[in-house]
Amino acid sequence: MHINARCGMTRSFFHLNIGYSRKNQLRLDFLGYPVFHRGGSHKALFVLLFLCFSKFLNGQVNVPEALTIKQDTITPKSWNPIDSIRLSLQKTPDWSGALDGRRSFVSADPINIFGLRYGFDYGKVGAYTGIYSGKYSEKRGSDSLNIKFQYISSTFEYRFFQTYRYQLLGFAQVGIGATTTRNYRNTDYLKTVQPVVPVELGMYMSVRLLRYFGLAAGMGTRLAMLQGGSRFSGPIYTFGITYFPGTFYRDARKWLGWK
Repeated sequence: MHINARCGMTRSFFHLNIGYSRKNQLRLDFLGYPVFHRGGSHKALFVLLFLCFSKFLNGQVNVPEALTIKQDTITPKSWNPIDSIRLSLQKTPDWSGALDGRRSFVSADPINIFGLRYGFDYGKVGAYTGIYSGKYSEKRGSDSLNIKFQYISSTFEYRFFQTYRYQLLGFAQVGIGATTTRNYRNTDYLKTVQPVVPVELGMYMSVRLLRYFGLAAGMGTRLAMLQGGSRFSGPIYTFGITYFPGTFYRDARKWLGWK
């Protein structure tokens, strides 16, 4: 079985081919070159996402609604996303706390990453700090390998599109922590602790079905640096039920009569 999907953006910004087969599991091609497949290199995907964010933040967006009038002539005005970030940070933020779990791969095997974050929601942008951890186990005969990842990370989110029911955002995350490796060989036991600096880039979208709950999905990539990141680099993805803590927080303030 083989399934292909092709998508593109105007002005030939990029063309992406997505393929699925029982043999390759999942494969992404960018401009005819392989970007990612399960068990393979993912660094090109990290570079692709980084270039997309760079192009966006450089202000390569034309907004017809932003108009300038000069000598009775109406012309489009170029809009820089940095301006919207600066204006958002001038607002009084809402406090936000949420679970921030995701799925990833270690040595082509899926693992769960548990996360808990808190921070401030400025509407258009969000800034958070959280703690994350994940485990991976591998057994080879009488030998076994156990790896645990733990790190603290700061996340910056930018909402490209948001209505009451739908939202599409991009995120960038940088953290610091350690990996603890326990290697059992017969009766021998070796424990090592190494530093790791994970950097994540990705996209996330959600659909609100109820006032506080909805469905969400996202994907991205993680580049883990330093000695402890040798097995931790890989794609990340998430899907399932989500909730909206900002809405709950604002409603709670009204219920309690807080200004």
